[in-house]
Amino acid sequence: MTAQIKTLSSYRISSSRVDLDLGDDSITVELDSTPVGDLQYARVGNTLVLGYLENDEAADNPLENIGQGAIYSSHRHGNTHAEMQEALGLDNQWEKMSPKVQQRSAEMYLDALMAVPSFVKSFYTKKQITKSEVRDVLWSQYLDPVKSYRWLDEDFPNVPAAAQVDIDALHAQMLSTGEIGNPFRVKLDVYQHSGTSYSVSGEGMNCRFDTARGGAVWVPDSYAARALWEAALAPLGVTFATADAVYAWVEDANGHYPGPNGTKQSYVLQKPGFVTLCIDGVTSVHATHEAAVEAAKAALGDRFVPEQAFAVAQPLARERARSACEVYSAWVNGECYGTVIKTMTLSGEAGELDATEDDCNTCSGYIGSDASRTLVQEMEALINKLESKEVA
Repeated sequence: MTAQIKTLSSYRISSSRVDLDLGDDSITVELDSTPVGDLQYARVGNTLVLGYLENDEAADNPLENIGQGAIYSSHRHGNTHAEMQEALGLDNQWEKMSPKVQQRSAEMYLDALMAVPSFVKSFYTKKQITKSEVRDVLWSQYLDPVKSYRWLDEDFPNVPAAAQVDIDALHAQMLSTGEIGNPFRVKLDVYQHSGTSYSVSGEGMNCRFDTARGGAVWVPDSYAARALWEAALAPLGVTFATADAVYAWVEDANGHYPGPNGTKQSYVLQKPGFVTLCIDGVTSVHATHEAAVEAAKAALGDRFVPEQAFAVAQPLARERARSACEVYSAWVNGECYGTVIKTMTLSGEAGELDATEDDCNTCSGYIGSDASRTLVQEMEALINKLESKEVA
């Protein structure tokens, strides 16, 4: 490329009408819209190439693309509170007593109470029931999170303190094993001051006044979760593959009709899209990736340690979260653009040039700095093409 791309700085652009310096001459050009940022232009013979960005006010949320995951915020004006609470294993009051934690803590509390003989005796004595009935009555009347209707300490003020369950510790333990929350969640910080910036917690803007630490969370969508589960289980020798159609031979002994003249006949063993799981050299086929993961965990048994597996996948989860934060921050701040590249034919004498539009190519949907890079690359490609024609 021999033509030089020149730049008309944004501070010199106040409307859709721009004055361009062509070296030995100049020209005024009327654009369809006011450029966002700088305007790039170059002259190739009698052709003027213009390139600039314009606002794209209809850009889709980039996290709707496959594999990007989702970002949920606790902002008071947000509408994803329930999703964030679920990802963090919290209830609808942002407390650690989610239904699963309530159930588990109640079961643990029941076991602890039943292990205190003095309490068991006082209970069946006061309730006038047999010792064998204590567990069922204690659960149904006092401890069942769904159906119980009385407070235990109201009827039994001397409940053993040692039987109390540490909810914080229980919640942390259930999070670490994936029983509650999303095992691949990544906490995010949200900086908000004349704009919004999402970042992996501890890595971005850190202002004591304007940064909400842990104010949002990233979670994988089903496609990102596949990659994360594969990373988590790979050290255990587990591999996954999306299967093509596989055929197997069947004979009379298998209950199928043989082929002509007694030859073997093939049939489809699995359909395209099914997931093949391989553990210790043993292969199985599953309808979904989720089903394959559950089968892998069951087959691994004690070798599958949730805390270790999730820790292995965490670097990949954080990497994906960073990518999502970058593009999502740009989108929420309105950094959404379309590229415009015009070609115009120059005519007239020096000092009285006119420009007639030949072609205009536009492309929308760019988010962040990608738009500027793409614009320059496309202009360079077009200029090279025009120069080749000039030479020919």
